[in-house]
Amino acid sequence: MNIIVILLILVLYLYRVFGRPVVCDKKITKHINGMGGDVKKIEQMRIGEDIYIVYYIIDGQEYHSVVKFNLFYEAEWEKV
Repeated sequence: MNIIVILLILVLYLYRVFGRPVVCDKKITKHINGMGGDVKKIEQMRIGEDIYIVYYIIDGQEYHSVVKFNLFYEAEWEKV
């Protein structure tokens, strides 16, 4: 029983560190592409946090924003 709990915790941790950033990157890229822009770079603030700095271009102008994701992948955008 203990080994199952340890394995479950390990799987959840690995998803948090490696899986969530992939999903967040895809959501950010889809959002920017939906506005007619192109993503230049996405930087994660710290591993394990769902806060990203996004650099993108829309209509030839460069922008960057901070995006925060909650537990359910809902994004909160703040232009900088």
